[in-house]
Amino acid sequence: MTHSTVEGIAFTERLHGAGGEPWDLDEDEEDQDEADLDAATSELVRQLLQSGMSPADLIRSLTGGKGFGDSPFATPLPTPTLFDHRPEPATYRLRVDLNDVKPPIWRRLDVPSDLTLDQFHVVLQAAMGWFDVHMHGFRMRADGAWAYFVSDEHEDDGVHEGGLHEADVRLDQVLASPGDRITYDYDYGDGWEHTVRLEKVLPLGEGGCVGGRRACPPENCGGVPGYESLVESMGHGEGGELVDEDALDDLDDLDGLGDLDDLDGPMLMPDWDPEEFEVEEADRGVKAVLSGGWAGIPDLGTLDETLVGMLVAARGTAAERMLATITSAALDADPEEDPYRDLDAEIAEWMRPLQVLLDVVGDGVDLTSAGYLRPDDVSGIFTRLDMQKRWIGKGNREDLTPPVANLRRLGRLLGLVQARKGRLLPTKAGRSLREDSRALWSWIAGRLPAGRAGTKEPAILYLLAAASGGIPPEFSEVTAAVLGGIGWSGGTFTGKQASSAIDPTYEILYFLGGVDRQGRITDLGQALAAKALRSRQ
Repeated sequence: MTHSTVEGIAFTERLHGAGGEPWDLDEDEEDQDEADLDAATSELVRQLLQSGMSPADLIRSLTGGKGFGDSPFATPLPTPTLFDHRPEPATYRLRVDLNDVKPPIWRRLDVPSDLTLDQFHVVLQAAMGWFDVHMHGFRMRADGAWAYFVSDEHEDDGVHEGGLHEADVRLDQVLASPGDRITYDYDYGDGWEHTVRLEKVLPLGEGGCVGGRRACPPENCGGVPGYESLVESMGHGEGGELVDEDALDDLDDLDGLGDLDDLDGPMLMPDWDPEEFEVEEADRGVKAVLSGGWAGIPDLGTLDETLVGMLVAARGTAAERMLATITSAALDADPEEDPYRDLDAEIAEWMRPLQVLLDVVGDGVDLTSAGYLRPDDVSGIFTRLDMQKRWIGKGNREDLTPPVANLRRLGRLLGLVQARKGRLLPTKAGRSLREDSRALWSWIAGRLPAGRAGTKEPAILYLLAAASGGIPPEFSEVTAAVLGGIGWSGGTFTGKQASSAIDPTYEILYFLGGVDRQGRITDLGQALAAKALRSRQ
């Protein structure tokens, strides 16, 4: 934490009482109208930012350490001062450190100097291992204050109005000489800050990830404090070494993405290990982003002889099993025809839970102080969907009613609802799709396969198998053999990696009812998988 940040935090202590709770700015001025209060708050935020405080520290300080969701704040900020373009593109060797985490989590990258910041954002997501499910932003120092760059997400929320857009700024305009730094913020709720430092300027060459240490923290784990608690609960000592593997058995509520009774808990992969970092996997993801595709790997979205050729190239029994599984998926129909035209009634029934959720949310509903849906809203969803048939309980508390909690989780994963400042709100997509089951069906198909950059190929194979109506028991190992056989991940892709890569797609299908409790594909799952793959044609 910088000296200026400490000064900023000291300044905000005036806003807190002895108990550490935020001071009510309106307490002694009941006639102050809302517009004046907003203006005063914006001015305070501007001064704190210019004092050197980071967004994450500002949020934690103003809210007594609680944060207030993904969205930071809307306020005019200084315009960044940019360097001139380099005369010729070069390769930048960058060191990316996740701030305030011990032991350190870092990556070393080689990237073209003429990348725009919005492109560099995708590179960072792939290199670190984030899922790109929260807001992000870049900032740099300008005249002793932080200057921010605008993203599409900021514009949608009215944040950082009037600033330079990240898509219009190149990397060499913010980093010119070794030692120059910028900051990359991700997930303003958890408050992850990354320092990006230029180490070397090299001749233009192939980009990629050339080094790093330790796994990326799980999404939604609560920032640095939550991450540290999670690592400790898993039995890792201060130096990061695993001291008791049996401790993992006590984490039933965090055991993979399929068990999400804790609504806003960590997106913890089944085999996540905080010490593990595979530079080959990160390098593959970065190269994929920089090349705009997977160099040397056939386009898995064509669903024709290209896919068959990939399987043949893999050779062996594994490829034969996969080929036998997916050839029954009937995905070679005329793309101009709608193979789902006779499924109107089924699609309406399948989409009904999400439409009920969107109907209850309406234009927005208040959440409890703990961040849950209020009892009346929980009861409304529980009753309208007849959840009492499959869940014993009153159905009026979200934290005690997993079917409702999981439905809300599904809505968020699909980009239909979002929590903001103590309210659950529909997104633009949620508002437009609320009453159109067909359009909602197509929207969900377009979101599959899910997952971060660099992990979707195994999920595509999973969807292919699902579209055929069955998932082989040895599916992860078969997928690993197929992809490894054609050189994916250096020919050493493992079943463990395949399972982790497939989990986000599996989670969506599971919550929709596309996969039953035994992992078997239902009619819904088969139709949705086929629709998702056809949408890639």
